[in-house]
Amino acid sequence: MKLATGDVEQGFPTALDVLKDIFRELEGDEGMAVSVVKASELRSDGKSLLIYGDSGIGKTHACSTLPVGMTLIIDIDSGSETLSGTEHHIVRPETFGDFREIYEGLRDGTLKYRFVALDSLTELEKSLQMVRKHAKGKEFISMKEYGETSELMREYVRKFRDLRAQGISVIFTALEMPMDIQASESETQTKAVPMLSKKFALEACGLVDMVARMVINPNSGERELHFAGGREFVAKTRVHCVRAVEPPDLTDLYRRIFGIKPAAEAPQEEKQPPAAEPAKPVKPGRKASENGNA
Repeated sequence: MKLATGDVEQGFPTALDVLKDIFRELEGDEGMAVSVVKASELRSDGKSLLIYGDSGIGKTHACSTLPVGMTLIIDIDSGSETLSGTEHHIVRPETFGDFREIYEGLRDGTLKYRFVALDSLTELEKSLQMVRKHAKGKEFISMKEYGETSELMREYVRKFRDLRAQGISVIFTALEMPMDIQASESETQTKAVPMLSKKFALEACGLVDMVARMVINPNSGERELHFAGGREFVAKTRVHCVRAVEPPDLTDLYRRIFGIKPAAEAPQEEKQPPAAEPAKPVKPGRKASENGNA
């Protein structure tokens, strides 16, 4: 980005100077357009969520709480047994080409869903690493191939997340692992993070709107989603109505996010007063008009 000569001569540019330069550059690019929307209008966009936790803790089951008929579950983790008692639409890609085709179908509207659950990122990354290893006839994966896999993961997590512009909310799952994180020059903290490559684990958390660690409450024995990170684990939410601890009912969670009241709480229609002369019952085999009813 070029700075105006006058700005440089007068010293360091101000934030306003920099913004002016940015917009001058954008105005000169006919293919680039700047659009401004109200924050309230973003509410209808999809919201991305990453749930991670130990194996068997209930991440796939949490995905099954999404609305039936409106949800597509991409089963990379072979978790279909957990979902066998539901009526959810499930697809199991056999190749990366299949996976890419599913994404394209969601992007172009061929596949019409409001929610997509990708179960899981951990298994997807491992599968991509194995494909690269076998393709090159190697016994072990090189650092270069690890890097290439991370780049591909980064690309597709972004692509699926960006389906939010079409009103699609994407839920990712992952196993968890401990990671040493540099908190300061003199302190290192070991935290639970999604089980992904070390370079991508924290970045994946930054790409989505919400990150929740699933745990079992030792007192109640109930599963919980924890959205407030701390010294022990990574978590976050960019959505104000999401509490620090939530039950793993994703339909209820997304209802609150989008401001949709359950049917029981929805305002009831006002009852109309009865007509002066009630309609006569219709006899079997006859139309209402044939029975003296208007």
